[in-house]
Amino acid sequence: MALALRERGNSAFLLSQFATAEAFYSQALRLTPADASLLANRAAARAGQQQWELALQDAVTATELDAGHAKGWFRRAEAASALGRHAEAVAALEQGLVAAPLNRQLLEALAAARERAAAAPAGACWFAAGGRYALRYSLSRLGGRAGAW
Repeated sequence: MALALRERGNSAFLLSQFATAEAFYSQALRLTPADASLLANRAAARAGQQQWELALQDAVTATELDAGHAKGWFRRAEAASALGRHAEAVAALEQGLVAAPLNRQLLEALAAARERAAAAPAGACWFAAGGRYALRYSLSRLGGRAGAW
C-alpha cells in the first residue's frame, strides 16, 4: 500500500502537482513513518510549494533516519538555502558528501552554497515578513537600529 501511494505521489510530482504529491507522500508516511526516501520526497513536494520550513523539517528527519541518504542532504540544503541559512546549507551538503563523495548534484550545490554564504552580509539573518523572507541586519551591526531589505 505504501509503495502504491509513493508511486502516485511520484506521478503527481512529475506533473508539478506538488500539493497532491505531498498528500500521497503523507499518506504513505502514515504507514511507514521511518522511510527516509518518502520524507525526502515530501520535502521536495513542499519545496515545490515554497513551504521551506516544512521541507526543512522533513529533510532533517530524513537525514537523521539515514545519514547516508544523499537526496535527504540535498533537500535539507535546498530548504536551508531558501530560508537564507546558507552556512547551514553548506554544512548539510558537506555531510551529504561524506555519504556520497562523488555525487555531482551535491558537489555542484556545495559550490553554489559556498558562494551564497560568502556573499551574505555579516550579521545578516532572515525573517518572515508577509509570507516572504526579508533580510535583517542585527542590531549591533547597525548601531542599535534594525534595518530590513
